[in-house]
Amino acid sequence: MKIGLFAGRKLERILRFTLALYSYLVALSLLLTVGGNCGVSPDTTGQHFGSDTATCNEPVIDSIIIDNRNIFNTDSSAYSHWIFKLANKLHYKTRVWVIRDEILFRPNAPYPPELVEETTRNLRNRLQLYDAWTEVDTLPNGHVNVKVVTVDEWTLSAGPSFTRDGNENRYELAVTERNLLGRNQYLSLRYVIQDNEDNYVDASFRDRRFWGEPYQVDMRYNNNPLNDLRSIVVSHPFYNLIQDISYGFTVMTVKRRSDIYNDNDLIGQYRTKGDNFTSWLNVRTGSYRQKAQLSIKYDYVFKETYDTLIFSNSGADSTLVEATFPTDSVYHQFGVGIKVFDLNFKKLRQIDGIGYTEDFIFGHTAGLSIARAFLPNFKNRVYDKIGVHFSQGYNFWNNLIYWSYQRDIWFHGEDDLRQTAEFSAYYYNYSLKFLTLSFKGSYASDWRTDGAESLVLGGKTGLRGYEKFFRTGDRRMTMNLEARFFPSLPVLSVVFSPVLFMDAGKVLRRDESFTMKDFYFSGGAGLRIGIGHSSRNRLTRIDVAYSKHSGWEISVGTDQYFNSRKASFFLTTR
Repeated sequence: MKIGLFAGRKLERILRFTLALYSYLVALSLLLTVGGNCGVSPDTTGQHFGSDTATCNEPVIDSIIIDNRNIFNTDSSAYSHWIFKLANKLHYKTRVWVIRDEILFRPNAPYPPELVEETTRNLRNRLQLYDAWTEVDTLPNGHVNVKVVTVDEWTLSAGPSFTRDGNENRYELAVTERNLLGRNQYLSLRYVIQDNEDNYVDASFRDRRFWGEPYQVDMRYNNNPLNDLRSIVVSHPFYNLIQDISYGFTVMTVKRRSDIYNDNDLIGQYRTKGDNFTSWLNVRTGSYRQKAQLSIKYDYVFKETYDTLIFSNSGADSTLVEATFPTDSVYHQFGVGIKVFDLNFKKLRQIDGIGYTEDFIFGHTAGLSIARAFLPNFKNRVYDKIGVHFSQGYNFWNNLIYWSYQRDIWFHGEDDLRQTAEFSAYYYNYSLKFLTLSFKGSYASDWRTDGAESLVLGGKTGLRGYEKFFRTGDRRMTMNLEARFFPSLPVLSVVFSPVLFMDAGKVLRRDESFTMKDFYFSGGAGLRIGIGHSSRNRLTRIDVAYSKHSGWEISVGTDQYFNSRKASFFLTTR
């Protein structure tokens, strides 16, 4: 029995379960809107919020003071060295009006604890600040003065850098300013030198509040031989939890080279070029922390394939490569989705970073999306797509846990075209001040009707010390365990965090049954280097890994090898 867009008996059970769950969660979310929030009223501009009348038990805000501080407090003996004073002089402090645009409360309104906390959280994560907090002073008449205190970080980086993963080296000559003239604008120019590919230039610019208005503009140019890209994104994003609408569009032209591997052997290659236009609208309703969101999306895609090559003399490899080559396509895709979420927030330290405040989102989300693609005449259907997503985050007894599951199916009538699944789980224990135990486990599958095995296991996909394309298949499992030490021994403003780690993983070929055999392992030690008050969310990673297959190998990069804070924000961004 066909059911329109939801065609296929194989999907009926999951659809019925998902829709029943969503009906319950949406109803719960809408019920939670009853009564509203004291001192909070919606403002679709994404600028300011606050009740017009003082009807709550909270004291009334008399005034808001912004104290935007420079990078280092040179009055402190810890930062009296001349190098810190020079850094302060060379640095443009974040402008007062940039900070004011993020403040979600206002004078002559009741003091809203949730919005004050969200303001400081947004300041830490959307502006280039080392820290932000509020100080409240009670006046004789019972009103309060609120001081918003921010501490800048060093945002200019220039010069050479080096990264190594999957036994591939990459060198960069770059100039990046993350807070241009104190305006919270991002400007970057990079020249990348690669071992096995042509060099390329990457330039990008981002303004989160274009000309002070609640619109974000992202522009990028990249002539990477693997992913040549020109794009512009204009959007009105969600700036806060009270805002109920977001929208935007993307215009992109891209040229890509796709390599087809059989384990570590390159057996084929093809290039694609095309254009893409995407527009979207998100509308949400609910209480401050519990919401239901409806999304509408349109895509126009033009893609042309050229320069198809086969490198292998094997008949099986040639058949696989020819089946993998995509056909030229032009289509329109229309999609809708619904998501519900219930969120909580907490500040922690020494999880993925070193020393500074890290903001985490906990709670749960669930989402359902459906889409249909048409040929340019809008009469002939290309495919249908359905996707479900679930994720949860917990924090209890010095433990942090996240898990997420995403399932997508492309089909045409009763015929499945592609099925993907991805499950990730993170566990952290921070019971000891000097040690954080960290674990990530993941499973991914990608079944395609053309027989392509596109999942790769290697140094860039969960197994340090191995080649980039070590093994290929249509299912992949990885496990990563790290002991992150925090000895609190800074040298000037540089802080160090030693690490011990072990990685394990395997891939499965098409129709191959799962067994506990054929797992590949690596282990070793590393060092994380952070510069206090600079590059808050980034650090230098150096790992020395040993595997039976490759012996000793070095992996160098930026940020942690896996990062729970990114999983945290999946609760609101996916």
